[in-house]
Amino acid sequence: MLTSVVEWADGQLSFGITQPQYDGEPAPLRDIEAFFEAAGWVHIPDPAGPDGHLIFFNYAWGVVAVDALPRNCFIHDGQLLPFDVILCRPNVAMEEFLSLYPE
Repeated sequence: MLTSVVEWADGQLSFGITQPQYDGEPAPLRDIEAFFEAAGWVHIPDPAGPDGHLIFFNYAWGVVAVDALPRNCFIHDGQLLPFDVILCRPNVAMEEFLSLYPE
């Protein structure tokens, strides 16, 4: 939840946020992938290699989900709870870097 917005003297913005505390265990990668794929996301290989981020793209929404790793996805009462996963609409440079629309 957004709690505050601060505009600094140099024009930069800072955002204050809160989020719920999730209890649970870090989700295994296979469970994270299954969760996102069942919800219509496509796994995108990280160009940085296998030690990079777990990345998904939802073509219907035009949104990238980055950092969907066990530290950001817990299992609680049989449910996967993603948090701190970065969502964004990719610009052209990111689309090309991630090869979202291969020829």
